[in-house]
Amino acid sequence: MEELQIDFGGEESASSHPEIGLGSLIDATARLSAQSYIGSNCRIGPGVILEGYVLIANDCTVGADAYLRDTVLSGSVRVGIQASLIGCYVATGATIGRGAHLSSSLVLRKRVVIPPGSAVAGGNPFLPKSKVQ
Repeated sequence: MEELQIDFGGEESASSHPEIGLGSLIDATARLSAQSYIGSNCRIGPGVILEGYVLIANDCTVGADAYLRDTVLSGSVRVGIQASLIGCYVATGATIGRGAHLSSSLVLRKRVVIPPGSAVAGGNPFLPKSKVQ
């Protein structure tokens, strides 16, 4: 298993505004921290709040009124309406359901689906469905 290291601490970003990739659409009511990076072809819905260090890779969608703090979304991640993610790493192709709450250094693997309304804290591994042999 590969080791994952994410450092959200350290010095403040030299940038005074978030970085936004080509083709991304950010709703005018979304609030983005200066330490936010949004990749290409992303959709950030109305009322979204990004706080702290947030990296959103290409082709991600963040639904209305979602809250992300100190979180990394790999490519093609879908975050549902009113979901909240605090201190999370979400791998490629994962889907976070509407109103789900994720926190405490949680790492989600590729293509994981978190059902709407779920509450998940770090230490609870979510892996794609596979046969046990």
